[in-house]
Amino acid sequence: MSREERTGKRDLTFSQWHRSLPDFCTAIDLDFLEYCQQCREPLALIEIAQGHFSIPKPTTVLRMLAVKANIRAYLVMYELNKQAPHGLSTTMRLQRIFPDKSDIRTMDVEAVGKLIARLHTAHRCQ
Repeated sequence: MSREERTGKRDLTFSQWHRSLPDFCTAIDLDFLEYCQQCREPLALIEIAQGHFSIPKPTTVLRMLAVKANIRAYLVMYELNKQAPHGLSTTMRLQRIFPDKSDIRTMDVEAVGKLIARLHTAHRCQ
């Protein structure tokens, strides 16, 4: 976790407290954990980043967590567009982090939604 808040668009109470701890107390936030509604099995970890189209987003810790949990992990980068449905731009950039790291690819919002839906439909409750 960096010492400085980068976006200023969220409640900072816990974050600021954590930043006051010694430097060896490092942390990242987890943005999304897709899980099965029936059996509660975790299906995928998703890190999101707004406006990171030209800046690499570190995913080392996300990947390590996905490996330990043996579940998929993705990085999804997006832009805001208040005129578009859901307030998102029509395209996103997606990178699979685990199981096999992929190149970053540009996808339309509907394709990203279908990818997430496939995680759920491919899952079979044990």
